[in-house]
Amino acid sequence: MPNPPFETDDAESAFKHFSTLVDSLPEADLDAYNADADIVRVNARRATDAIRPHLDQIEKALPLVPLHDLLEIPSLALALGFAAARVFTPASPQQIKARQASLRPARDITLRQLEILAELSLVPADRVRHIRANRGSIDEAEDAVAIVALYREHKQALAGKHPFDDAYLQKLADDGNWLVAQLTPTGAKPAKSGKSPDVLVRDRLWTELNRRYDELYKAGVVIWGRRKVDEHVPSLFARQVAQPSAPAQPSGA
Repeated sequence: MPNPPFETDDAESAFKHFSTLVDSLPEADLDAYNADADIVRVNARRATDAIRPHLDQIEKALPLVPLHDLLEIPSLALALGFAAARVFTPASPQQIKARQASLRPARDITLRQLEILAELSLVPADRVRHIRANRGSIDEAEDAVAIVALYREHKQALAGKHPFDDAYLQKLADDGNWLVAQLTPTGAKPAKSGKSPDVLVRDRLWTELNRRYDELYKAGVVIWGRRKVDEHVPSLFARQVAQPSAPAQPSGA
């Protein structure tokens, strides 16, 4: 094998290696990503492990197929998973409503407590008034982040003077930050229709993985024939079907 394959179990290293290799793939030729990266990773590993003992046979039957391309498929699938995780995916309306339902009561009670603490001169009253003055869904999300920041800035002075532990405040901040990232201000300029750089690199990796997997499938046909190849080279989308449990034996059987 003239070119040794790039093989790694580190997703970031795989991403750095393969994202450079696929950078020249034209956008017009890219496959739309429509898979579960974890399922793809498992199936890619299973198929590559299946053909690995038969490399000599593949090389003789398919001399134009670079073996290192086939052996790199699991690492390429790792790179794909890393790339897919970097792509921002808008939340559904139901997900947004669930986060708001979690945030709103916590925002209300922590803000009312801050107003009491401000009256006692334990936190800056002007900052608390500014938080209270905000209105709207995005403002309430930003309020949550600002509220937690006040508690943290004055943690020492407020020790023992409110009932909120670190986990409670962290959840409020997490909900606020998540909603700020998801909500779009009224009148904001809509996003361009073109794909973002993160989407492009993900789709390029997916396209390259599909190309190589087609070659691997051909190799599988050489080894096992068309009728049995699917037993060894699963579809990248394939999910394992749970085997039905054996029927219970009657007592005394």
